[in-house]
Amino acid sequence: GADDFVFYRNFGNDVVLDFDAGTDRLLLSERIWEGQGSLSVEDLLIQFSVFEPTGLRLVFDAEHEILLEGITSIGDIVDSIVLV
Repeated sequence: GADDFVFYRNFGNDVVLDFDAGTDRLLLSERIWEGQGSLSVEDLLIQFSVFEPTGLRLVFDAEHEILLEGITSIGDIVDSIVLV
């Protein structure tokens, strides 16, 4: 079934093993990148995403990262991200 993965500021470093783009949602608090202004989902992905052999990593700073294993394209996930 559909899952919601919710991240608020000070969440640390996390790995999501079973994200199903198109079914699951990634809910991100805008407080994670507080002080950097309001961003669209597309801007967020351009600014914070890094592709690795295992998937897409969102790197907000050294202490706040999310690895979405198996995600190989920004297009796969852009419609699954909700900014809250």
